[in-house]
Amino acid sequence: AGYGEDEYSLQAKELIKQKINKKDSEVYLVSGGTQANLIVISSILKPYQCAVSASTGHILNNETGAIEATGHKILSIETEDGKLRP
Repeated sequence: AGYGEDEYSLQAKELIKQKINKKDSEVYLVSGGTQANLIVISSILKPYQCAVSASTGHILNNETGAIEATGHKILSIETEDGKLRP
């Protein structure tokens, strides 16, 4: 079985449905964090919005090309400890 359809993935999908209390929902697994970030950012941000990252953030330093290919910029913020706070 391919990724997402093996026995462990199917069990994980069922556990997620139980945790969110939505047995009739669909759960799709992706192969990594970059893909997950890309899907979320490209689907929920408006074309003029950006993602915000600490200057040390993984998304800024390792995923910028994938994210910015969707037309969304990543705004870098200098922080003392790598954490973003409102």
